[in-house]
Amino acid sequence: MCKAAKFILLILFSLFIVHPLYAASPNAIKPDEVVQKLKSVQDKLGPWEAASSKREKFLFEKNYPEALKAGKEALKIAENTFGAENQTVAASLYGLGMVYKAQGNLTEAEACFSRSVDLYIKTVGANKNMLSAPLEELIKIYELQNRPNQVQALRARLKALNYQEK
Repeated sequence: MCKAAKFILLILFSLFIVHPLYAASPNAIKPDEVVQKLKSVQDKLGPWEAASSKREKFLFEKNYPEALKAGKEALKIAENTFGAENQTVAASLYGLGMVYKAQGNLTEAEACFSRSVDLYIKTVGANKNMLSAPLEELIKIYELQNRPNQVQALRARLKALNYQEK
């Protein structure tokens, strides 16, 4: 079971233990319904997590052809399972961008990071935690390409995100 599913399950079951009145309520979520829903989510996320883990492993080993293959597989699974506009797709694009960047393919890396940012904004809004990593990677690419105007614009965007968090 994935970490997020375990955490959600723990919280929901604590409701039944800590708040017996809630558990007795006719509107209460039944524990078996929670388990079924979490199992469904886990079944959908399992193949994506496996492909993403392979991508990370191969990237760490500097086996870029296999990392690229696993990254594309994770993206395809995410798109087919969750649709084209989903934060899992955004995470897949970020991971794929990291592979392209490691290979030195800055054009493809930039495209992946940019799409990742756009999808995160569409799916979770201007969330600093989700946007910081792809924006920082775009800044690094623009610095390598000597594109100071883009660097300055993205730094201002990151600063605005940090300001919104407070």
